[in-house]
Amino acid sequence: MADGVPEIVIEHPLIEQIGTGCRIAESVSIWRRGPFNIKDPLIKISDGVILFEHVRLVVSNKTESQFSGIFLGNRVIVNVGSFLSGEGGLYIEDDTLIGPHVRILTAGHSVEMGHESILHNDLTYGSVRIGQGAWLGAGCTILQGRNIGRGAVVGAGSVVTENVPPFAVVAGNPAKIIRFRGENKPLARKNPIVVLIQQLRSRIHQMTRQN
Repeated sequence: MADGVPEIVIEHPLIEQIGTGCRIAESVSIWRRGPFNIKDPLIKISDGVILFEHVRLVVSNKTESQFSGIFLGNRVIVNVGSFLSGEGGLYIEDDTLIGPHVRILTAGHSVEMGHESILHNDLTYGSVRIGQGAWLGAGCTILQGRNIGRGAVVGAGSVVTENVPPFAVVAGNPAKIIRFRGENKPLARKNPIVVLIQQLRSRIHQMTRQN
């Protein structure tokens, strides 16, 4: 490792596809549950990706979850100690920053029925997509089935339980929208009752003028 940055690698025994100029620390660990087929790759890493020390990747085979897989777009950076669960399908688009000790979960355990011991219950799955240019702050958690919009920011230590719109800045547990970046605030939807009242007032005003 030079200057704290992992060396460039051209292959990894547990990653089927690696783009050019990728840097993967030796301490990165990968857990692949069950057998896998090299013709049906589960982990794809695009050009210029950096995986720092002690990052953990987890996938299962397609018989357990047909959506299993991890896809990292170009120039994605995953900082130290982060946990990326791909059992339910994890898609991280280009230029995304993932801070240290971030947890992205696409699988969990059923708690509503079955065995009284959670360990023996079925797994649940839900894909996660992180939009282009997003930033996940240190120590945040993204729960299964949630999406982070393009250019969004998740504050350090936050727990994301709902989808995050593009360019939103969220923080807290559960994470709430604090503001939107720049001029990217979406147009607010008007209350239909308010719209109806305004239309009635306008019509009455027109009738009054005619009389």
